[in-house]
Amino acid sequence: MKKQQLEKLFTDRKAVEKMFRTMKAKMPSAGKQVSQPASAIEIVAPRTGKIRPEPEEMGKHFSNYKQDYLLNSIGKAVPEVSGKNPLAALEFFIKRYKKKPSNGDYLFIEDAVNRLLMRGKPDPRSKKAVTEAVKLMSVKTGTKFKGVNADMLYCFLYQHKNFGGQARYFTQWDSGIYKQVPSLGDVSFNDAASSVSVGGSSFEIGGKAVVFQNNRYQGRYVSYDITPGAETDINYIGDFMNDRASSVLLIRKFRNELSPVLAGNYIPIDTIKKLVSKDGSSPRGNPIVTWDMWPDGKDSHPNEPGKAYVYMKVPIEVDPSSEGWYIDYDAEIRFWIYLYVDGAGKLQGYLDYYGVWVEGGVISGKIMNKLMNQVAGSLGQISSLVDEFVALANLAGPFANIYFLPGANNQQGNTDDGISIVLIKPLVRPIKKIPYPIERPKPVWPIF
Repeated sequence: MKKQQLEKLFTDRKAVEKMFRTMKAKMPSAGKQVSQPASAIEIVAPRTGKIRPEPEEMGKHFSNYKQDYLLNSIGKAVPEVSGKNPLAALEFFIKRYKKKPSNGDYLFIEDAVNRLLMRGKPDPRSKKAVTEAVKLMSVKTGTKFKGVNADMLYCFLYQHKNFGGQARYFTQWDSGIYKQVPSLGDVSFNDAASSVSVGGSSFEIGGKAVVFQNNRYQGRYVSYDITPGAETDINYIGDFMNDRASSVLLIRKFRNELSPVLAGNYIPIDTIKKLVSKDGSSPRGNPIVTWDMWPDGKDSHPNEPGKAYVYMKVPIEVDPSSEGWYIDYDAEIRFWIYLYVDGAGKLQGYLDYYGVWVEGGVISGKIMNKLMNQVAGSLGQISSLVDEFVALANLAGPFANIYFLPGANNQQGNTDDGISIVLIKPLVRPIKKIPYPIERPKPVWPIF
């Protein structure tokens, strides 16, 4: 009920008495919680004739790595460093890696660097060891180990301005798109960063280190471009993000990628608003098209840690007068859209989940159930909008892969500003003319 309606109501004594009788009847018993928001989520059944991704296609799509840091437990995994101080442990792994590179020791070096940097600003010997480790991890070794022979992006976060205090070190060392650091609390560095250094191996095309305000890559963000073969030092992260960082993504750039496209530009806002304007519901602003990266099932989000979604939130206002209630409720309708590139090089996409959130109140649950039923009736229309976007994008195909950037791909912003989609074209090298006999050229596959 709007302000004008309330003012009109309070001039009618009988109407006021009726309102209070209704509220008293609907109020739960004393002490019962009535202020908790209500939310629900449902998976969308596959449509007839629509193909869902194969496991290998999902594995390629948004290929990423999330590392579980051992830090002070490193001695349990490698008995040889049990009891050694952090510097001695790092020097041990550097020596062993030089002798015989392996994926395992690559990760142990990153752990050992972080264990050492947790002690504060390093002394000259420690700084030398860290510098040697970064250089060692940035060079292709010529080994056959996948990942160790790949390129590398890295990011240092420092506790104070001008690279002082404690620090943390993260690398994107395998051949995937992303390195995930979903919670800096996992390495005891939440809301602590004030300066940054980023860099990458000379073999890289480039990339980004993106620092986020909240866990799981939400809220404010600041993006730093990574230059191959060079380190970029930012002596102050800026008031926008100072002492706010809670998660980090390292994102690899690719040679044949197209320019980022803001997904929200292809969402017909008026159509979405019309779809949600039903039976007492009305838009409360424009739809928010953002992302939900590898959701873990919390807070009524999908439990899909292997998927990254285009996530659309539609804010609405619900007038529950038809239910005999007098106070409007804020609510939100949610859609999770999954995009991927199939084995034929075509972009595919489908509506995977839908949900509803309703602010806390006496009849939140009742409104939630009603909205879920309403939304279920519009899933076909939302799916048709996804099909239209995919068909338009495929005019620029074929593609090798796809990835997302936060917001409008600005240096800083908020994840609710939007989501930018980057499509990667297949890498095709020209075939040189050679004299007979002609040998069949080896196929060249996209580099991921």
